Amino acid sequence: MKSLYEEATVANKRKIENLTKALDESQVRATLMTDWIRTILQANHEKFNMKLKAAMDKGWAGWAT
Repeated sequence: MKSLYEEATVANKRKIENLTKALDESQVRATLMTDWIRTILQANHEKFNMKLKAAMDKGWAGWAT
């Protein structure tokens, strides 16, 4: 029969494994979220640049005439 010390050791090892797994999953989710946000910001940055270029072209065309 296992002693109380051995049982506590096994229980604590199990807790550590579960916490390590949860930490790893959280880090993966954080990385995915960061990548997702970067993608959104990049897409919006490109849209903004396109709209700015169109406005500048329109302004220069109006000024040139």
